[in-house]
Amino acid sequence: MTPDALDITVGVILFLSMLIAYFRGIIREVFTIVALIAAMGSSYYGGSLMVPPFEKWLHVDTEASKQADEQAAQAVSKAAGTSQDAAIVKGKLAMGIIAKAHMAQICAYGSVFLFIYLVMSLVGFFITRAVAEAGLGIVDRLLGAGFGLARGFLVVFLTYLPVWYFYQGSHDPMPDWAKNSVSVPVLDKAVAFADEHLEFTKMIQKRGDALVLKLQQKRAAEEAKTQDDATISSHDDEKELQDELKDEEKQAPPK
Repeated sequence: MTPDALDITVGVILFLSMLIAYFRGIIREVFTIVALIAAMGSSYYGGSLMVPPFEKWLHVDTEASKQADEQAAQAVSKAAGTSQDAAIVKGKLAMGIIAKAHMAQICAYGSVFLFIYLVMSLVGFFITRAVAEAGLGIVDRLLGAGFGLARGFLVVFLTYLPVWYFYQGSHDPMPDWAKNSVSVPVLDKAVAFADEHLEFTKMIQKRGDALVLKLQQKRAAEEAKTQDDATISSHDDEKELQDELKDEEKQAPPK
């Protein structure tokens, strides 16, 4: 790897993101993000409402579906020469690979996601067309290019962030080809600025310390449990030994 290769890679990412956003325009880009967020939220909170209709459509856990499965299983077992139980099990699978109950949930949540996403995307498309017809298409595209450049830099920044954090806590220096590039010093300044205002390094350390403490507490609890078990076992062994000695004394002939 060379400094020029790294800079070219970063430049290509920024250029492609900017180019795509330029042709799409800022309105469509923003509406795409809004559509994804709205679709995920609607699917998470409203997907369960669509599960019963899809379960009914797929005949999941109903008396009618059980009778239909048994009748279909009889026909399949006769035609294929297999057992009726195997045919029933296969009949309970959608497309023969997944349980119908799971398929109903996938279809329910997926349909809500796709519906909301398509609606929001269409709204963004028509607004973009209206802006273009009003003669503001070039403004929309230029703003889109700026948005794409910022998005591309964010992608590069988030990709570089774990690398930066790794070398912060490591004794090994960053490779010379990275330090001699144009992009890495810029990213270092961006990470330092973000860390100064967001304090994500302290946040990561805090979460890491909490995780280590939790693991230590779990290990201590396991060791204490092991010691308690060993103590109980030793007491049981001692009691058994005493009982055996008492039995031997009882069985011993009197002097």
